[in-house]
Amino acid sequence: YTEAVAAFRRAVELDKEDKDYRRMLGAALALGARTPDTYKEAAAVLGEAQQSDPDNPDIIYTLGQLHLRFNALEEARRYLLLAVKRGK
Repeated sequence: YTEAVAAFRRAVELDKEDKDYRRMLGAALALGARTPDTYKEAAAVLGEAQQSDPDNPDIIYTLGQLHLRFNALEEARRYLLLAVKRGK
């Protein structure tokens, strides 16, 4: 995921307004997260993506999966239930 993260970071730098680039960066960070620091960074980027696209079920689901992997069960439950309601 390192190459994907680098590519999406660059894309976000070039076009800070593009919601899809930020969402894809968050997803790549989430998939590659292995430490508490990378977990926090992925959650922060996905949180920013959700602020600009609050009803996007892909962002919500990815946040739920990320929190589940890092045993943040209440957060995971909240996001995964919301993802189901949004049709994911």
